[in-house]
Amino acid sequence: MGALMSNWLTDLRRRSLAFRAMLLAGCIAVILGIVAPIANHFGGSLDVWGALAAASVCLVAGELALLASHIFRGPNQFLWGVLFGMAVRMGLPLVFALFVQFGGTPLAKSAVLIYLVIFFTVTLAVETTLSLPDLKTQHCND
Repeated sequence: MGALMSNWLTDLRRRSLAFRAMLLAGCIAVILGIVAPIANHFGGSLDVWGALAAASVCLVAGELALLASHIFRGPNQFLWGVLFGMAVRMGLPLVFALFVQFGGTPLAKSAVLIYLVIFFTVTLAVETTLSLPDLKTQHCND
């Protein structure tokens, strides 16, 4: 079972950037499908808009971080990919949260920051999994 899961993850990392980007978008869409009815129940349509805005910001940040890890995938450029990916992945949601809370937008009355934490966590986990380099197994012939 462990080898099957390892092969599945390795195969995902070898897929095209477009496939991995669509997989990330699909995961965010599934979580939005779960969160939106709950948001509507507790906060009405304003919370649904807040959840959609948080999902969109986190998706854009995750896609840009995935792109950075794809562009800077060489062994000499790996650090740049990690640094740029972290800056984008964390910076966009942070700027969005500051803008919503201090900009006087209607979303400030919703639970948008809670939805931002939910979507940020999911995006971080999925994007990190998809951007890891291929694992090369080395066998010792002792």
